[in-house]
Amino acid sequence: MHLPRSRSPVVALLSALAGTPALAGAQSPPEADRDSLARAQLIGDWVGWAYLDEGGDLPLRVRIDAHTEGLRVRFDELVLRAYDLPAELSWDPPRLLITRERPTGTRITLDGALDAGTVRGRFRWGGVEGDFDLSRSPEPIARNPPERFDDLTGTYRLSAERSLVVTARPWGELLATDLGTGRFATLFPVDADVFFVGSALYVPAPVHARVRFQRNDDGEVVSVAWDEVDGASLSGSRSALVAEDVAFSSDGVRLVGTLMKPEGPGPFPAAVVLPGSNWTDREAGRRDAEILASFGMATFIYDKRGNGESGGEPTVAFDQTARDAAQAVAEVADRRDVLSDQVGLAGRSRGGWFAPLAATLAPEAAFVVLFVPPAVSPAAQETTRRLNLLLERGSSDAEVDAARAMLEAAWRYAATGQGWDAFAAARELAVGAGLPEEIFEPADSADAGWEWTRLNMAYDPIPALESLDAPLLALFGEEDRNVVVSENLPAMREALQRGGHPDFELFVVPGADHGLREVVGGADLPPHRRVGFGAAGWPKVVSWLRERFDLVETGPR
Repeated sequence: MHLPRSRSPVVALLSALAGTPALAGAQSPPEADRDSLARAQLIGDWVGWAYLDEGGDLPLRVRIDAHTEGLRVRFDELVLRAYDLPAELSWDPPRLLITRERPTGTRITLDGALDAGTVRGRFRWGGVEGDFDLSRSPEPIARNPPERFDDLTGTYRLSAERSLVVTARPWGELLATDLGTGRFATLFPVDADVFFVGSALYVPAPVHARVRFQRNDDGEVVSVAWDEVDGASLSGSRSALVAEDVAFSSDGVRLVGTLMKPEGPGPFPAAVVLPGSNWTDREAGRRDAEILASFGMATFIYDKRGNGESGGEPTVAFDQTARDAAQAVAEVADRRDVLSDQVGLAGRSRGGWFAPLAATLAPEAAFVVLFVPPAVSPAAQETTRRLNLLLERGSSDAEVDAARAMLEAAWRYAATGQGWDAFAAARELAVGAGLPEEIFEPADSADAGWEWTRLNMAYDPIPALESLDAPLLALFGEEDRNVVVSENLPAMREALQRGGHPDFELFVVPGADHGLREVVGGADLPPHRRVGFGAAGWPKVVSWLRERFDLVETGPR
């Protein structure tokens, strides 16, 4: 599944001082002073996000400072873990143009307009384009190498009902998730063990809290102090997790993963974690696994078939992925440090198709927890997602109808192998309508992408849900535009009821999107400006698990 993307239009060229009330009777400052004031608005660190027209997104960070020859800009290629790279700045208030030419000759540009501490505009990286949004940081951000954060990740118990889970993003920055309030935010470094938290996931201003990690005499991180600017001052001891690599065999193929558990002999309840559409290697499920492990259970994540250290072919049908997951459940249940009758599955998004099916194949499966799970076919779900994307872009009814016709033809071709000419004609009409690239299926019938579509797009999740008897909790996002509540929750409920399921709960997280992140300020708010999954998300999961299983209270390290 993909997160819903929100595209901000390029902001009109406004005065750099627009919105600042003038003092009565005050004279306009001299031109030189106005220029100095305008330039002062640029000095500092700027962080934000780019959303690409063809799908995908990435973090952005630049630094502008005063130099002997004027303003100087340095560019961070965060996803490559490269910092303070040379770039050029052109400033014609309110227009701001930042250009970086990479050694390969590829040009990166941010072309936008400044308004009240925010720059919005168009982002280009070679032939890729999109919208970007940068916010000025209220204080300098240290350029610490990511490896300096390695020993800060973990779970910190702030109170009996409130834990802070700190995980590392792929490019090294730290993300803190407050399991009590549902808030998440990037930790922006000030010093080696000192950070501040902004107003949203990747918005640094205003400062919401200051965070200090504390070490013992041996240099080990043992606790954290969390001081909210306008609220509580909390501290918490670190709960350590033990990680172990585990290999198992499924249908003759060797698969490899990582088991995480709290310190201590156990035995623990356990969950096999199945991620969404980004699942290739085990890292895709690490964050969910670490959060679940912080509740006092073991968790297992593994490299999907044909990826990472796992063997086999990567393109397989859902039932093969489910058989692999069922075998993972059996492997985990056979361990001495695990409660064999308390092993289940947790599936997120696309994993919400795999987990119920795997549970019907695994006699050991004791529960299923699902996050934003589809209860319709991949074809139906993808049609909804892609058409909603067009609606969010403001596409006309005719454009939406052209996309729907093309997708229906694509799914018919994938299911039957017939009707390629009808699909090609519908695709040509959709291309002529100027629809975005991510709406389309491949134009070449020999494209490898069609194999996955042929194997899986017609999958019907209803039979597995009807056969399921393990206790089930499913969380849906009220504002989810991918797995829409009105389409999926009733279908899941009806299937479970038809099967006579004895113990299930379907729960809608208020205001949450497909990432179970709370949408504050409207559904069009881009993901990096969102504040969390709401206090009804993870607390609901842990209370549901504690009612049924023997979760171990994790103590201080």
